Amino acid sequence: MGNQPVPGVVLHKTIVKNHLHPLQLLSHSSFNQQVIKQQLLATPASALAILKFYNLFKSSVFVFLFTLTLIIMPTLLTRKKDNLQEQAQPCNFSDAAQNELIEMPTSLEELRKRCARYEELLSSLQPPQGNSMIRAANFTTDSVLKLVQQSPASSFIRVYYGIDERGKHLLFMAPVKQDGMLAAEEDTIYADDCCACPPRLNCPPDELLEWPS
Repeated sequence: MGNQPVPGVVLHKTIVKNHLHPLQLLSHSSFNQQVIKQQLLATPASALAILKFYNLFKSSVFVFLFTLTLIIMPTLLTRKKDNLQEQAQPCNFSDAAQNELIEMPTSLEELRKRCARYEELLSSLQPPQGNSMIRAANFTTDSVLKLVQQSPASSFIRVYYGIDERGKHLLFMAPVKQDGMLAAEEDTIYADDCCACPPRLNCPPDELLEWPS
């Protein structure tokens, strides 16, 4: 017994010798399990206990990392859909609270796919419109805040696609009243987009947009 390796010591030396961070054990699982089994053959009772603990440790770390991934994922606020329908119910303008929004974890990849489908549609037109039609637009935070503050009773902002007198495509925002009608008082504030994309310079490297060659 005096010459037999002490359980855990060899594993510790293995970590130190190979400069492994504890989390790196996950990528070296088969190697370390083999080391543990070999070094604990002389003490089968403790071997089983420690090996079970090691496997539990791996499982716990995996669950922790998976949960952490979900926590740090971006969140998409999206309209809750009726389980019996593919589309959400029509907007309830009189009681905005009835338009239930839910928080869903998302990813840039999923959002990029949305934009890619639109780009594919534009590129399929004749002539292709991928480099000419609006793909996205920037609104200044200040303009949006002014619009909201000027129409505090409005629970919605409606986004319109239009073409100005010079033929330039643009997006603009307008507040919507509780009856679903456009707010059109004399002091109502509307907001043009500041700068649409294209041109590409208005959306410098944007992970959601891919441009046709």
